[in-house]
Amino acid sequence: MKNKLFIINKAFIYVCSYLVAIYLFVMNGGAWRNDLSLNIDVERIQWQFLAFLIAAGLVSFTVNFYIEKKYSKSILKKIVLFVVCSVTYSYKFNGNFESYFSSFFLIIFWFLIFLVEAEDFNIVWKAFVNVMVVYAVVSLIFYVGGSILHIIPESNITSLAWGSWTNDVRNFGNIYYEAQFTDIHDRTSLPRNCGMFCEGPMYNFSLCLALACDLFVVENSYWWKRLILIVTIITTFSTTGYLFLLATVMLYLANVIFKEKGKTLSKKIFLIILFIGGVAGIGIMIHKILTPTGAGSMNVRSDHIMACLKAWISSPVLGVGFQNSDAVLTFAQHQQGMSIGLLFFIATGGLVLSSILFIPYIMMGVAAVKNKRYDAFIFATLFMFLFFTTAVSSYPIVRFFIAYLLVFDPEKELSIKRNIQLNTYIEGIIHKVENKWGNIK
Repeated sequence: MKNKLFIINKAFIYVCSYLVAIYLFVMNGGAWRNDLSLNIDVERIQWQFLAFLIAAGLVSFTVNFYIEKKYSKSILKKIVLFVVCSVTYSYKFNGNFESYFSSFFLIIFWFLIFLVEAEDFNIVWKAFVNVMVVYAVVSLIFYVGGSILHIIPESNITSLAWGSWTNDVRNFGNIYYEAQFTDIHDRTSLPRNCGMFCEGPMYNFSLCLALACDLFVVENSYWWKRLILIVTIITTFSTTGYLFLLATVMLYLANVIFKEKGKTLSKKIFLIILFIGGVAGIGIMIHKILTPTGAGSMNVRSDHIMACLKAWISSPVLGVGFQNSDAVLTFAQHQQGMSIGLLFFIATGGLVLSSILFIPYIMMGVAAVKNKRYDAFIFATLFMFLFFTTAVSSYPIVRFFIAYLLVFDPEKELSIKRNIQLNTYIEGIIHKVENKWGNIK
């Protein structure tokens, strides 16, 4: 009987992990909430999902009640940190407490319960990769067939309200929106693959996150999934996406090459590749600055970076108030809504709330250096890069990432064996190069 319950619970958790992954993707700035023709009550959806998450956690806890669980000291310390910082932040609270309690504290808490009961802190990330690969294929079909070749007709024209603008856009069955265009040459413009989002960068965030998961989290990774994600990232025409791809290649090669002891030649070749990658990154940024839309975007981001820093300095311990964009924008020239994420989180949460994010991240880095296992830390670092450049502070994906950091167990991470063919292929090349170099010498 216990074995049957165990199997049923595993299947239940597996299905729930996909539901959580879909929720994280759709609620990460999806256009449904901004489509004026749909009139979706986002707050109601969030409460319904929270109820589902609570029910899923309680069901799994009930089924697993007879199983004795052992938690590492690092996890217990991080959970205590979460509770202490959350309570301290609410002691002298500034802002909408109901929003803070329901959309931040409670949802992180129940994400924690879910991941602990799943006994696999990567289970949702693995589901997230599959969800994103499937949707990436769907978006590519509509992008090529609908936006580029115009052989797939739109369902209707709908209005999207995003930030300070409202635009009429082509809508393909509410699963793909032709929301943005990018200028490429002589006033020629191409549609951006925005997927079901109001702008390319928001879709790019989810695609890049899925690629990072596939490379550094998933045990069994397949080249065709990575290819689909990379091609789709390119079609978003997002500077962040191109910089992310460069950074990911550099970190991936470093993770493989520097695991090998010795291999002096390979490390020298990597430094050359790193230099070329740095030059390419600078080139991408220069191109961004030289285009009118790119220069405007850079001005807005730099203005918001300074605004967040000034806002944080005005109240460094507790911040200027939970998700209080109005307080931050008083220091900004551009008032059309926040364009960055991480610094906004720091400015509004202060040192107290930021500790929930940064202390577990630092602990993960220390464990990575100690165990010489960098996969998870590289993934977390790439998330932080995406979080810095994209305004996702108010979305559930950040709450889930915090819960992931809190339950991450470096000892369990050591037991995970990743079967990634690309690693084996690169290692084979390294050995061949080193052997040939040794023969020449």
